[in-house]
Amino acid sequence: MITIVVRNPVPPANLTVREGNRLALANIRERLDLMYGERATVKAGRFDEEYIVTLRFPYVTAEPAAPRT
Repeated sequence: MITIVVRNPVPPANLTVREGNRLALANIRERLDLMYGERATVKAGRFDEEYIVTLRFPYVTAEPAAPRT
């Protein structure tokens, strides 16, 4: 399995920050689901003072191309 973790600090409460629409995470979830089904997971959320996203999906090697005749 491949695991990718992205961590970003959460801005202080006194700063004005655009909330976002979570479109990127939705797109990643959909693509992983199409490629790997239930073998892939996406977890995202705020933990203490960080926003953390974890992606897990199978490591798949490509099969060598057949020789051309």
